[in-house]
Amino acid sequence: MDLTNDDFCFGCGEKNPHGLHLSFEYSDEGDEAWTYFVPEKSHEGWEGIVHGGIIAVVMDETAAKLASRMVIRGVTGRLDVRYVKPALVGQRLEFRGRLLRQRGRIVEVAVEARRDDGTLVATCLAVIYRVQ
Repeated sequence: MDLTNDDFCFGCGEKNPHGLHLSFEYSDEGDEAWTYFVPEKSHEGWEGIVHGGIIAVVMDETAAKLASRMVIRGVTGRLDVRYVKPALVGQRLEFRGRLLRQRGRIVEVAVEARRDDGTLVATCLAVIYRVQ
C-alpha cells in the first residue's frame, strides 16, 4: 500500500480547512507524545458536550504520531476508547500518548485525555501496524 502525505490529514493536516490542525510535542526519550485541543461548538454532540468521535480522532492521531516516530509508515488497526467523563466545548484538553510496546510490525500506544484540572475524560488503547 502506498501512503502519501498530502497535508490534508483531518487530525494534523495544515491544508485541510475543516481539520483540527493538531501539533504535537515529544518526550526526549521518544516514548511519549502530546497535544492540546480546545473543542469548538462545531465539535459537539449534545449541547455543550464534545462528540465522542472527535475525542477518538484526537486519540487516534496522538497514537499515530507517536508510532510514526518508531516506524516509517503505519495505519491504525485497533482503537479501543473508554469514555470516563464528558469533554466540554471550549475547555482545553490534553491528549498524552505513551508507548506500551513495539514488536515486529506492531506498535501499541496508551492515550489519555484530560481536562486542565486533571480530570480524566477518556482512555484509549491503539494498535498501529507498520505498512510495508
